[in-house]
Amino acid sequence: MLLQPQAQDSEVCYFYSIVKGKVHKIHVPELNKKWIIGSWRGWLATIDYHDVNQIGLLNPITKAQINLPPLSTLPEPITCSLNVQKIVVVSPNKVDVQSNCVIVALITEAGVLHICKIGDDKWEKIYPSMHCIMDVIEFKGLLHAVDDSGNLFVVQTSPFTKLTPVAVNLNCHGDRLYLVESSGDLLLVSRNLDNAENTQYMRTTNFNVYSMPENKIFALDNLDCEHNGRVLFICYWHFKNTISQNDQFLEGIFSTQSKSLV
Repeated sequence: MLLQPQAQDSEVCYFYSIVKGKVHKIHVPELNKKWIIGSWRGWLATIDYHDVNQIGLLNPITKAQINLPPLSTLPEPITCSLNVQKIVVVSPNKVDVQSNCVIVALITEAGVLHICKIGDDKWEKIYPSMHCIMDVIEFKGLLHAVDDSGNLFVVQTSPFTKLTPVAVNLNCHGDRLYLVESSGDLLLVSRNLDNAENTQYMRTTNFNVYSMPENKIFALDNLDCEHNGRVLFICYWHFKNTISQNDQFLEGIFSTQSKSLV
């Protein structure tokens, strides 16, 4: 389901079911004065409106909350929630958050990854940090990241953290790059932008989608999946980019940041 925008002082969540075409309303007073920056298997990542250093996880159904290390413990502290591009949760339990979960945050336009575990008191930077990481995703139990040059990395989280290149010089370029899991495959979405005249916003001109079996890259001509259409939802502020498939034969790429369907 898609979480719809809400006002700053709202205590209600609205979730839209793509399959049923219905909106579900849930009363969550714990969300008051909090900014939602993503979701993972029913959990919401939140930042306090008045103190951007306070970040945590909230389950809107059970009302359970988990505090993460303050963002002030980052090696380069941030001053705005917009600097948190993405949060990824890696859990041995595919259903719930546990104490041994690993949390990875993609911070700032510099594209630097940071890591912590639930119960830690600070965030740690993942090295090497000279790569400008554009997206990160959990895929088949491993964390994958892509940089602005289209190079693919596996993010090692134990016994120590590091970025290991697994596919370089993929010859995939774009102003924005996204990693998406689709029907058991890892996809790379390249988004090209154009600064339209007399506007202050960048306009999306086109998308290119690539499949990466065994860390090799192949361009896809369409999003057809066994004759059923599908929609790719892309946004940096998601724990995991998702795919919606139903019997209405939809096909396209939806950017939740620009609210446009291509």
